[in-house]
Amino acid sequence: MENKNDILKNLYSEDPSIKEDAIKAIETNGDLSVVPALFDYLQKSDDKLPVVKLLSDIKLAGFQGLVIDRLETSPPEILTYLLRVVWESSLDFSDYADTFVEFLMTKPLEIALEAATVLENLSFKTAEERENVIEMLQATPKHTENQFLIENVLEVLTNPIEQEDF
Repeated sequence: MENKNDILKNLYSEDPSIKEDAIKAIETNGDLSVVPALFDYLQKSDDKLPVVKLLSDIKLAGFQGLVIDRLETSPPEILTYLLRVVWESSLDFSDYADTFVEFLMTKPLEIALEAATVLENLSFKTAEERENVIEMLQATPKHTENQFLIENVLEVLTNPIEQEDF
């Protein structure tokens, strides 16, 4: 990617057109090496949604691991944005279902809601993977703060709606 540092610096510009050009340059020429800087941007900037969209569109192998690593080490104030990247992405995050279950069971409501959305939209590779997640959720102590979210996810996972061709 040409002038990567300049492009990343332009993300922080007060000029919307410069910021937009930087995002377009990353979309066109970016690689996984810019992802940590984009995660840092989420932490530092008030204008997070354009970068959330940019991250959600990444289709490169290895991206899932970078997102999960950042989810496990980020402060709470950006976890909702990182989880939104996951559920808006078309990549398969089913190998990390246990991370999302943990977030659903232990994080504050706003973060747990995003984790619930991720779990409800995961495409499990096997019925066994789905059953493992269901078992983890059923083992959650009742009367937790996020119990209603857990029950909603259980409902979705135990009664999946079959997609019909139109």
